[in-house]
Amino acid sequence: MNDSIQTYIDAYDHLRIEVAKFFYGGECNEFYVSKGNLPLEKLKIINKEYRDDRVIYTAKMFPGFKVGSYFYVVDEHGYRSHVKYRNIVRTKEFNDEYYYAGDDLGATYHEDHTVFKIWAPTASQVLLEVFDKVNRSEPDIYYMKRSEHGVYVSDIKGNLDGMSYVYIINRDNEVMVTSDPYAKSSGINQHGSIVINPKKTAVTKIPVEPVTTPIIYETSVRDFSSGLTDCARATFKGLVTEGLRTSKGEVAGFDYLKTLGITHLQLMSIYDFYTVDEENKFTIYNWGYDPSQYNVPEGSYASNPLDPYSRVVDLKRMVQKLHAEGIQVVMDVVYNHMYDRRKSAFEKTLPNYFFRINERGEVSNGSFCGNDFDSTMPMARKYILDSIKYWMEEYDIDGFRFDLMGILDVETMNLIEKLVHERKPHGLVYGEGWNMPTMLEDKQKAHMFNAVSMPNVGFFNDAFRDITKGKSGESEGYAKGYLTGDVGQIDNMKRVLCGNHYTTCFISPRQSINYVECHDNATAYDKIQMCCYGEGEENFRKRAKLLLAGVLLAQGIAFIHSGEEFCRTKGLRHNTYNAKDEINKLDYERKDEYLEVVEFTKKLIAIRKEYPLFSYRTYEDIAEHIAFESLPNGALKYSLEDGDYNLTICFNPTFGFIPLMEGEVVVSSEPIEKEMIAPLSVVVLTNK
Repeated sequence: MNDSIQTYIDAYDHLRIEVAKFFYGGECNEFYVSKGNLPLEKLKIINKEYRDDRVIYTAKMFPGFKVGSYFYVVDEHGYRSHVKYRNIVRTKEFNDEYYYAGDDLGATYHEDHTVFKIWAPTASQVLLEVFDKVNRSEPDIYYMKRSEHGVYVSDIKGNLDGMSYVYIINRDNEVMVTSDPYAKSSGINQHGSIVINPKKTAVTKIPVEPVTTPIIYETSVRDFSSGLTDCARATFKGLVTEGLRTSKGEVAGFDYLKTLGITHLQLMSIYDFYTVDEENKFTIYNWGYDPSQYNVPEGSYASNPLDPYSRVVDLKRMVQKLHAEGIQVVMDVVYNHMYDRRKSAFEKTLPNYFFRINERGEVSNGSFCGNDFDSTMPMARKYILDSIKYWMEEYDIDGFRFDLMGILDVETMNLIEKLVHERKPHGLVYGEGWNMPTMLEDKQKAHMFNAVSMPNVGFFNDAFRDITKGKSGESEGYAKGYLTGDVGQIDNMKRVLCGNHYTTCFISPRQSINYVECHDNATAYDKIQMCCYGEGEENFRKRAKLLLAGVLLAQGIAFIHSGEEFCRTKGLRHNTYNAKDEINKLDYERKDEYLEVVEFTKKLIAIRKEYPLFSYRTYEDIAEHIAFESLPNGALKYSLEDGDYNLTICFNPTFGFIPLMEGEVVVSSEPIEKEMIAPLSVVVLTNK
C-alpha cells in the first residue's frame, strides 16, 4: 500500500484518483482495477487535473460496479490504493437506491429469537458479535446477510434478553467495531448495545389533559436532586422522590415542584451522553450536550447503571409520576451534533453520510462542536424522525426542545412537528432559533428568521430576554434592559409583551418562547447583580420579581429556568456546563430564604392559567384586545380586555411612585401604600 495514492468513489460513473506530486511527480499513464482474484482490468482516464501538491485523475467506472463491493486500484508502478466510498453516498442515485423505509432497524427482540438489522450500504462485510450478558465474555460471532437497500440482517435463535452486542463492519479496507445506532439500552459507559425485552420495561401510560397555556420549567435531572439527601441523588428516581424537606421542614424536590403550578417540565439532556463516568458520576459534571447514543437513556441517571434495564425503567416511571401530577414532559434533544464524529456509530457505519460535509471533504462546524449532523440526508432525517417517534411511543414524551435548531433544516423540522402533533395534538415543538454558520443555504436553515416556513414551531425569543433583562453575553454583563432600569426600552417592551421579536420574523405569538433565564449564560439574579450592582440586595429581589412578571404576563409561551423563582445564583458564572455540582445544584435552602419570590411566582402562574387573556393565538387578536400606555416617568401600563375579562398591569421599573389605577388588586409584587404603586414593582388589577 502507498498513501501517496488515494482513490475515491464520488459518483456512480467515475473514480477519482489523487497522486501526490512527490510520488513520481504525480505522473502516471495507466491505472488498473483489481477485483479479488480476477485479472487486472485497465481503467479509462477521462480527465487529468494539476493541483499544487497533487495530480487528480478521473477514471471511468468499470463495468459491474456495485456499492459495497471491495476492490483496489493499481498504478503502472505497481502501487495499490484501496478505494474509499466518499461523495457517492451523498448523491441522489445512492439515496434512491439505498433509502430504507422500514421501521425495524436495530435489535428486535422475541423470546425465541432476535432479529438484528443495520443499514451499512458501503460495507463489504458485517459481523455481529454477541456477548454473554454484559460481562463481555465468550462472544459468539455471526455473519450478517446483505439484504435490500444495504441493510445487513441476522436472525439469532434463542432468548437473547439482556445480551450485549456490537457490529464489526468492514468498509473502505478498514474494520470498525461499533455500537448500534438504534440501540435501546447500553452497557455502562457505552460498552456495547443491549438487547431489551420490551415486556420487562412496560409501564402504564397516564394521559395528561391538554394545555392551552403552557408554562415551561427547565431543569436538569442531576441538578434537581443532587443537593438533597434521603433520595437517589441526581437520578430519574431522585427527581420524583416524595417526602423530601429542607432543614426548615419546607417542601423540596418533587413535592416542591408540584406546588408551583407549572404545566411542562423541560428536561435537559436525558439521552446517553459521553463525558460523565456512569459508575463515578460525581467525579465529573456535565450538562450532557455531548450526545453519544440518541435512543438510550443516560446511565448516570439510573439507580443502577450496571443494570441495562434500570435506565429505561427508571425514566419511564419518572415520566409516569410526572404525568400523574398533570405535568407534561419536554425532552431537550441535541440532534445537531455528536460528541465525536469519528467515534460515533453513524460515521463508523457509513462515513461521509450522516454529518454535513462539502465536496472537498471539509466537515461543517456550525455547532462549534466539531461536526454538524446532516438532517438533509434522507436516512439521517429518517433517523431523527424514528428517534422522535420512539421517545414518544416508548417513553410517552410530550414535546421536544431542539438545541441549536438552526443546524437542522426547515423540511426536517416541519416533518418532526407533523409527527409530534399527529400523536399528541397539543405537543410542543420549539428550539434555539439562532442562525448558525452551518454548510446549508440560509433559506433551508431552521432558524427563527425562517419562522414563516415553520408556522407550528416555537423559537426562544432572545429579543424578549435582551429587552427585559439586558444582553446576556459575557462581555455584556452590565447592559440593562427595561425591567433592570433602561426605561428607554419601553417601546421595545411593548413589542415583546405581545410575543414579538425585534423583527417581524414570528407569524404568531405562539412561536415566541419568552424567557429571561435558561441553563445558558448567567442566571437572571446574577445578571441583576451585575447590571444593577449599586442597588443592593433588597432591590435585587424586586428586580427578580419584575423579570418573572415579564415572562409570566406576556403573550406567547412562558419559560422559567429552575431556581429562577428563588433567585438562583451560580456565583456570577456565565457558562457552567462542566462546573461542579456545588455550582449547578438546586439549593432548596435558598428557596426558603427567597420564599417571598417563590410565592409571588406561584400567584403569577395561577393568574396566567386563570385568564385566557395571555394566550392569544394571533397578532390580530392581540391588536384588538391589548393596549399600552407609556407613563410619564418611564413606567408602563399594559391593558388586556376581551369582554369577559379585564386586566390592567403596571410595570414600574423606576425608583418613583405611580398612582394606583382603578380596579381590584389581584397581585402586587410590593405592598401598595396610600394608593401608590411602589418603585421596582408590578401590580395586576381587574375590573371584573
